[in-house]
Amino acid sequence: MAHYDNIPDTFVRKLATKLKVKTRGRDLEDIIADIEKEEKEKIQYLESQFQFTGGSSMGFTICEPEYRFPDKSKTPKLFLESLIKETYIKASNVNREWRPTLREEIQICAVKHDGNDVYLKLVRGIPRSHVDGYATRTSLKAQFVNIVIHFSDQIIELRCNASERDIFAEYVLKLLGYGMPAKWHSWTTINNEQAKKISAHLKADLISTELDIKTTVGSMRFNATRSTRVNLRSDKAMQAILNKIKELNLPIDDANDEICEYEYTDVTTGIKIPVVFEMNIKQQSFKFKKPVTEGVIAEVLDAIIKVSFAEQLTQRQMAATSE
Repeated sequence: MAHYDNIPDTFVRKLATKLKVKTRGRDLEDIIADIEKEEKEKIQYLESQFQFTGGSSMGFTICEPEYRFPDKSKTPKLFLESLIKETYIKASNVNREWRPTLREEIQICAVKHDGNDVYLKLVRGIPRSHVDGYATRTSLKAQFVNIVIHFSDQIIELRCNASERDIFAEYVLKLLGYGMPAKWHSWTTINNEQAKKISAHLKADLISTELDIKTTVGSMRFNATRSTRVNLRSDKAMQAILNKIKELNLPIDDANDEICEYEYTDVTTGIKIPVVFEMNIKQQSFKFKKPVTEGVIAEVLDAIIKVSFAEQLTQRQMAATSE
């Protein structure tokens, strides 16, 4: 039986239910064995959908380098050849996942070449201290980070926490052949208006937001009730509260963050995936708060590009015209 380590257990069980495979009271291995008998290609597809998407939550930054990719990385083929030549990977590693000896330095542990895109899974060991008897010992815990390089669009997806994106951006830009320090621009730096447009494009409900009301109170957090589906953008109680705040001559349109939710249906498996994402305007970051598939990411990426990229491109053109 093949291993499907990248699929969260919940989604293995969802697929099993969809295929009418019994799940209650059964071990995951037995459920997978039955799925393989029924629809092996579907669980293989699901494994590929989760292979480079991270765990329970995932930061997401669209990085555009200041200059076009260097000649050594003009195409996916040239880039992969350079990785092999510089001994980052072996030729046999392409379209495979493996487990290198864990070190504190960043290493590549999976590569996938898909058309004009290259997917990389990176791993590094994070030191952790634990008590063993009377002694305190240090061991390494594996941290995985996924990167997608889009050669057609000349952009890079950094699928890591915002606090670590500079570290992994530098690593990938070095792989591509940029000299250091290399400048890059984030397309996931979103303002309040863009956040509203992105959620509207995805038909996502606003389920939580923190408003900066610029008083001694500082900010106020609003959360939708979870017993019923509530969209705070159109909720009458929320609007009434905002109107009262407005009567005090305080701003109501300056959000520090917005957390939104919608449901995505995977067309291949029929599984419904709850998508929860956070647009942190204050910290200039974007984050998926639940496991997602490549299909979800592609849909969200399309919305961000249509809103953020179009507006920022217009601003650049206007700035260039005024110079």
